[in-house]
Amino acid sequence: MMAWDAELLRILLVEDDEDDFIITRDLLRAQDRMRCEIDWVATYEAALETISGTRHDVYLVDYRLGAYTGLDVVRAALPGCERAPVILLTGQGDYAVDLEATELGVTDFLLKDRLDPSALERSIRYAYRHHRALRRLRDSEERFALAVRGANDGIWDWDLAENRIHLAERWKAMLGHRHDEVSTDPDEWLGRVHVDDLGRVRHAITAHLEGRSAHFESEHRMRHADGGHRWMFARGVAIRDESGTATRMAGSMSDITSRKAAEERLVHDALHDALTGLPNRALFRDRLALSLRRAERQADHACAVLFLDVDRFKIVNDSLGHDAGDRLLVAVAERLSVCLRAGDTAARLGGDEFTILLEDVRDISEAIRVAERINTALSRHFLVDGRQVFVSVSIGITASRPGHHQPLDLVREADIAMYQAKAQGKAGYAVFDTEMGAAALRRLELETDLRHAIDRGEFEVYY
Repeated sequence: MMAWDAELLRILLVEDDEDDFIITRDLLRAQDRMRCEIDWVATYEAALETISGTRHDVYLVDYRLGAYTGLDVVRAALPGCERAPVILLTGQGDYAVDLEATELGVTDFLLKDRLDPSALERSIRYAYRHHRALRRLRDSEERFALAVRGANDGIWDWDLAENRIHLAERWKAMLGHRHDEVSTDPDEWLGRVHVDDLGRVRHAITAHLEGRSAHFESEHRMRHADGGHRWMFARGVAIRDESGTATRMAGSMSDITSRKAAEERLVHDALHDALTGLPNRALFRDRLALSLRRAERQADHACAVLFLDVDRFKIVNDSLGHDAGDRLLVAVAERLSVCLRAGDTAARLGGDEFTILLEDVRDISEAIRVAERINTALSRHFLVDGRQVFVSVSIGITASRPGHHQPLDLVREADIAMYQAKAQGKAGYAVFDTEMGAAALRRLELETDLRHAIDRGEFEVYY
């Protein structure tokens, strides 16, 4: 049968097992569709030396190379597989390895136990012809080839030597411009990037042009013709001359505004209470932790925590139903938010429990004034399903002190103080002191001792 290419292909096999080398060599000899000669190296070090000193048309690289892998060879000696096509050989299929190989530019990923002369020849033929076609496109159709490697959205092609950028009509339309409204100046792109994102975009471009990244990718906001901003995802790849200097970069840009909005909603939902829209326990804890860290750095900074529990809320649920109870909680949350200062945080922990973080508290009296303001605001009736409903809250108050490092410590102290407020008759507040904590601990220890006494039969009935 006639060979599919008249020239002789030089193939380098990187394989640490001599038996596997013999098998692969015999497979190549058994096919008659291509002319080739095969060189063999058995170690990682030998592979690097041979690749740097000798030209080959195709590289067959075993995945297992002692302490190294075939991908290590690709990364070290064949970055981007620009020199010639690489085919990875492995004894066991591994999808993760396959994906990584693809990212590095490896053309094919073959299982040794499934190889036969025809399959091996076909893989080499495809790899060689595909690689040769890409090299031709690099010279004659750079813009088209690089655009295909980008996404099918707004195509851009930047001639770095001339410092001119070609922006496709779709690229301009995504930003609300007609084709004739945008020039070939690269500032037509970079000048529209949001000022907060521009540094990150420039850094990503520079990193790729200097060869520190395999491709350019960036998510950033861009100014639209209507004055607003849209989220865009730009990606691209550079083409380099023989010295490795980038001469051109091309790619595409996609409008991801809807996706970013969805992501922001997901993040918001993960950190906010679904019923009231207030921050949830996780977000409250994070903000309190930040405030405590700030207090460690700044001696004049302190914060306070208020723990609120709606008094007799169960009566509302039992009499009007849980839906009405939910609507009441929403109304309570709205009034709480109005009572806060700028920079403070109200959160719902769950059920009828709320917490408040007061920032920059100079004295505990400031927290007391906020608590009094809350009680006054909640003293007015609520209208729930056409009924007037009156509720009150019991509030526990505590303030940060030197040595406070854990957010949960302050929340626990405020919780203890809240129960003290309830014991005093509800609809009021109590400020935490160390005796409250000691009393709570003594109560816990007493309950534990009583339970153990029952288990040990230490009680006697006298009357």
